[in-house]
Amino acid sequence: MDLVIITNTVKGDAPLMYPNVCVPFAPTSVIIGATILHAIFAQAVAMMAEQRGKAANLAKRKYSGRKRT
Repeated sequence: MDLVIITNTVKGDAPLMYPNVCVPFAPTSVIIGATILHAIFAQAVAMMAEQRGKAANLAKRKYSGRKRT
C-alpha cells in the first residue's frame, strides 16, 4: 500500500534567514511532514494497543544480528 502525505507547503518553503548565509534554511515541509508522520505512528500504536487489550510492548523488541557499541 502506498501512502501520500500532502503538506500543502510551497516549493522553496524555507522561512529562516541568517546574516552571511546566502540561502534560506529549515524548510517547513520537513517539519510539517515529520509532525504528520509521527501523528500517524502514534495513532497506529494506539489502535494496535486497543486491539490487543493491552499496551503494545514495542520498546523491548530484539533486533537479531545487531550489536550495540
